[in-house]
Amino acid sequence: IYAAISAWPIICGCYMGIEQTLKLLLHLRDKNVGKTHDLYYLYKNLDESEKAEISDYYRVCRSLYDFDTGDIPVNTAEEFISYIGKGYEAWRYLLREDTPCIPKMHVG
Repeated sequence: IYAAISAWPIICGCYMGIEQTLKLLLHLRDKNVGKTHDLYYLYKNLDESEKAEISDYYRVCRSLYDFDTGDIPVNTAEEFISYIGKGYEAWRYLLREDTPCIPKMHVG
């Protein structure tokens, strides 16, 4: 739990950065997705050209910073966002709630 608490500010900051970026892209296309923190839902509502660009950058990032993901399927941007999106709320409230299962996350 100590490692998770130490990583909490970085991981939560990254989550919020991803969420706000996705919401900005959707806002620029006048897509109203309501109030949600569901990263995968936001990602699925992006234009195909935006998904392709995210995919390209993710592929480059993974080629530069390859790390062992074990059995976690994060080979594509869509898989990554789907995986981390499931743990957003668990990470956000880690410090004040007993969260039995938060997704494993590599801080890098």
